[in-house]
Amino acid sequence: MSKTEIPILSDKQTKWLAAYLANGKNATRAAQSAGYKGNEKVLKVKGHENKLNWKIRYFLDKEQNIAKESIKADVMSRVERQAFWTKVIKDNLIDDNGAIQLNMADKLRASELLGRSEADFTDNLNSKNEEIIPNTEAENAALDAASREIKLKLA
Repeated sequence: MSKTEIPILSDKQTKWLAAYLANGKNATRAAQSAGYKGNEKVLKVKGHENKLNWKIRYFLDKEQNIAKESIKADVMSRVERQAFWTKVIKDNLIDDNGAIQLNMADKLRASELLGRSEADFTDNLNSKNEEIIPNTEAENAALDAASREIKLKLA
């Protein structure tokens, strides 16, 4: 049989494969469940051999590819995330009662996330490895006051 054909597993290999996938991919426990005999060391070796067997590997790789595709289908792409954040920022998402569901803080957060995803901001990037000098107390006080003022305007 060539390796391009779908391999045929023995009954014991089929049992091992099913047990391996069912028990969280523990090869030693799968060998024991499939009926292989021996102590812990022998079962561990047999489990490892089965993981490397090209016939079994064929089915393990197929199962892994199916799992990857399933995960990809559930995870938003970068473009989808950016489209979502843009929709949150621009649209007045309205609930069944006609009330706007999102407040300004939600829109500002979406704007920040969108900006970060586009690398619009830099967070103290210093290519010369110079020491970053912290703000003085006066600068911190001015920043706090400006922050409070903005919050009052948005409220």
